[in-house]
Amino acid sequence: MSDDHCYLQNFFKGLTVKINSKNNEIVEGKVAKIITTINYDPYGIFVILETGEEGNTIEIIQTDNEKKYNKLISNFNYDLNQDETAAVEFKETWAYPVNPEMKLSEITKSDKKQIRFYVAKTIAAFANSDGGTLYVGIQDRTKNIMGLSRDFKLLDEGKQDSDGLGINMKSVLEDFFQRGSQIWECVSVEFIKINEKDVCVIGVKKSKFAFVLKFKGDLYFYVRTNDSSSPKPDLNSFLDYWTRHILDDSL
Repeated sequence: MSDDHCYLQNFFKGLTVKINSKNNEIVEGKVAKIITTINYDPYGIFVILETGEEGNTIEIIQTDNEKKYNKLISNFNYDLNQDETAAVEFKETWAYPVNPEMKLSEITKSDKKQIRFYVAKTIAAFANSDGGTLYVGIQDRTKNIMGLSRDFKLLDEGKQDSDGLGINMKSVLEDFFQRGSQIWECVSVEFIKINEKDVCVIGVKKSKFAFVLKFKGDLYFYVRTNDSSSPKPDLNSFLDYWTRHILDDSL
């Protein structure tokens, strides 16, 4: 996302903008509805504000924090309308079994750890390849926005929100990869609100060190192949891949 008010991809509901209203007045407010349907309008994207005033935008208003958050929203809106790729994947939950969905009282520690492993597997594959973005709270096939309310229920009382879930995720991921805070050199965990539902955005950069998963006493090696996280069956095959991967960077 950029500050350019002429590109449709930079707009979403709730964005703060300035418009040239029908009364030829400059009005600032939040976007309630986007009228323009073409990708580029040299006169500015036409919107209706929450106040009811409408007109072509002349400026997008953002603080540094808003720019960062709004870019997450803009990227999400774009990715949601695409198929899963080598750099994008969706997971419905962080730890709540959904196939079939279980009652809260029936979920065991083992159940939660297994679902978390699937998330960690994708992170490892992204990091060991060219990076990517994982959205948690989105049904992977239908792209339905499920949110994280079920995952919040798994947290201790008083921590059942995105802040609590973020802390839980970071602790669990450090344990999976056994590298402590080193993984945050290329992994970020952030949250956005979509249709009043929380979605977690896990951004992964291409890593300079190998991401090796430890699960139930075994080591796992994953890389990204097209739209899936592919296992390397043993250490030797992974090291062969990793050597070529590092050499490609040096060329």
